[in-house]
Amino acid sequence: MRLTALNLLDFSALERLFTDIQPDAIIHTAAQSSPNYCQTHPQETDEINIHAAVEIARLSAQRHIPCVFTSTDLVFDGTAAPYGEADRPSPINHYGQQKVRAEQAMRQEYSALRCDGGIGGANNRLGRSSELF
Repeated sequence: MRLTALNLLDFSALERLFTDIQPDAIIHTAAQSSPNYCQTHPQETDEINIHAAVEIARLSAQRHIPCVFTSTDLVFDGTAAPYGEADRPSPINHYGQQKVRAEQAMRQEYSALRCDGGIGGANNRLGRSSELF
């Protein structure tokens, strides 16, 4: 495995990286994941949380390589936990809305993994540790 620093908003550099390293698979975990920051900087964070995810999905699909996208339980409002993969998202903040939009784009070709703030513990917001759909 090789680690490379990259600005995910530089789509040309991202495409060059895909070409240079020819990955066998992608696990996309990058995000601006502070709900408060996303709420106060919606346009800035849309770029990384939505547009970069869409570009990574496009590049992966173009090369026919697997791609998994990590999302969040914040796509739900928390009123009907535990949630399952068939439950309809109902975000109450901009970060949750961004992740729903990114999930929708990613799910055209790939899977998303919704993680909660308490992975591995019984006291988490989803009522489960994670959900793959």
